[in-house]
Amino acid sequence: MSFPKEYYDVYSLVTNENTAKHIKLTTINLEKLLNKKFTRWSYATFLNKEEIDKKFENLTMTAKIHSLSVIKRFLKYKRRDNTELYRLYNTDLNEVYERHNLKREEQKKTTKETESWMSYQDMKKHLVEFIPKYLMSPEFQFYRFRDLIILSFYILQTPVRLGNLAELKFVRNPEQELRHYDKTFNYISKDGNKYKLVYNQYKTQKRLGQLEFIIKNQLLINLLDKYLSYFFKNNSEHYLFTKKDQVSKLSTVSLEQAIRKQGKKHFDKPDITLNLIRHSFFTDFFKTNPSIKEQRRVALEAGHKYTASMSIQYARLD
Repeated sequence: MSFPKEYYDVYSLVTNENTAKHIKLTTINLEKLLNKKFTRWSYATFLNKEEIDKKFENLTMTAKIHSLSVIKRFLKYKRRDNTELYRLYNTDLNEVYERHNLKREEQKKTTKETESWMSYQDMKKHLVEFIPKYLMSPEFQFYRFRDLIILSFYILQTPVRLGNLAELKFVRNPEQELRHYDKTFNYISKDGNKYKLVYNQYKTQKRLGQLEFIIKNQLLINLLDKYLSYFFKNNSEHYLFTKKDQVSKLSTVSLEQAIRKQGKKHFDKPDITLNLIRHSFFTDFFKTNPSIKEQRRVALEAGHKYTASMSIQYARLD
């Protein structure tokens, strides 16, 4: 069985619909799910969204993505892509897809990660006990302090990607709101008793745009206060993480090396990587049965787009 050429050509093939064969197979699957042939489909077929949602309840996340993609394609094929119904299905598709991406952070561990695996909460507990004692030291060594803050950035708060920190500049006394600064960099500045972060450059920037966060973890705030006053007392603007010259920024490779070095030192594990930390974070996070609101917050902090979806099964709504 074949479908109209215009149906295939209605818009360019996207990531999860990379071949005409795939479109054909997913369309046939939706025919079976609806118990209705494509030739009998119309705008009205998908108008009762509540009924369609019920049919999707037992589908896997991937199958939901495929089915919603077919509906979206069909409505556009029928030139109904300017309707509220199309927007609703498109929103559902985006939400399920983002949920899928978020879940991938909890993916199966590699062999190396299995050997080095450690609970995120255990890593955090260790730093919470270590940092206050460390800050009482009479003097500090630059590399060790810098690398400890790098590790703490990923363990005392939701772990972002390496690129977020590679382009991170500290501004001591901003002359304007950080969001108005040169958008080729990321920024951090003291804001009252906390620190404000503005991310302009990161992996999913094109989808999420500029992001602003407040660092609320007191231990991380204390580390930053001491680090900046001890090593960068007279600097008004500089990269937060630099080489020994305290001018040149660290590359993402150097940031990863710092995490590995500190991870081995603090956790006595052969290979603590950022991927492992992120996987461990999300594993522990989902074990808490987070509410949709919590999932949305954490997803955004980690650099994912996520909003509550009708398709999330067994989610706590609180």
